[in-house]
Amino acid sequence: MILYPITNGPEINTYLNEFKKHMQKSTNSMTHTVGYQGGHNKGTVYWDKKLQLWSYFDDNEGINHYWCAFGTQDPCLSKLLTITCEINPPKEGIDRSVGGAFAKGPDGKIYVTHNGKIGGGRKRVGKTAFWEKYPEDQADYLNWSDGQLTKAVAIASLDSEEIKSRIAKYVHDIDWIKHDIFRGLERSRVQQTKIPPEPKGKTKKYFLSAEVERHETHRTVAIDLHAELKKRGYDVDWDQYSDMYIYDRMGKIIFLFEIKTDSTYQSIYSAIGQLFFHGSSEKPKPKYVAVIPEKPEKYIRKVLNKLDIEILGACRLNGFS
Repeated sequence: MILYPITNGPEINTYLNEFKKHMQKSTNSMTHTVGYQGGHNKGTVYWDKKLQLWSYFDDNEGINHYWCAFGTQDPCLSKLLTITCEINPPKEGIDRSVGGAFAKGPDGKIYVTHNGKIGGGRKRVGKTAFWEKYPEDQADYLNWSDGQLTKAVAIASLDSEEIKSRIAKYVHDIDWIKHDIFRGLERSRVQQTKIPPEPKGKTKKYFLSAEVERHETHRTVAIDLHAELKKRGYDVDWDQYSDMYIYDRMGKIIFLFEIKTDSTYQSIYSAIGQLFFHGSSEKPKPKYVAVIPEKPEKYIRKVLNKLDIEILGACRLNGFS
């Protein structure tokens, strides 16, 4: 949809205060340090454990935009919080250099929007990379008063009861997009002689609840799994080889996950090989987990059990209580 950015200073301030109230509702507030490129700030952070989302707001005196920072780390477990996304609206006028804006939609509602600015000072991580990863059919457009039309995401309207959960989902999506970008950058620096690169471009389509691209299904399952494991208190990460893993306080991998989008023999063979290959260098050997969308046939379950590989449904997390 096409939206019209708010440029009047007092109006922006009013909508910002409304936005802050939504994000601060039912949260635990605490004083914490928020890091950014070139420095850090200490202030009040609002943590929503259920949504795995922290928020930080600052008036940014002397600068023509407000600071609205968001992240996914648990402040109780981290000394320094890393920003995942900043949805910074200008204080007045037109400023397309910042990531956020309040905008009026065709329904007359005011929306929180973001233009895909996710760099944080990092090279090759920015709006271009964001829009290469973000679904094109979910893009909206801002029609500015100077006649320019720019791409953005209308995340949620200020009167939506789900605004905080929508912001949380968007921030977690960006968290995954950034990791995906970093993994890609890492692959470009590492010479892979024995491990073939991930397939690029269009891939074969499969059916789950609807027809989707295999790589998009994989991404969705990974985001959900990552969020659920973090919500349950696990330290979770991934790298250029492993879909996901849980590590202990010493940094040792204790659970290694391989995500597949179907239960065909080819996918099961692939999961077994990748789990054993990438887990072989870990001592002690981590627990192997194959994440698949549906229950495999009896023979496959028997083989995986003999290989000591747990089966985890893509829509449930049995065994992680």
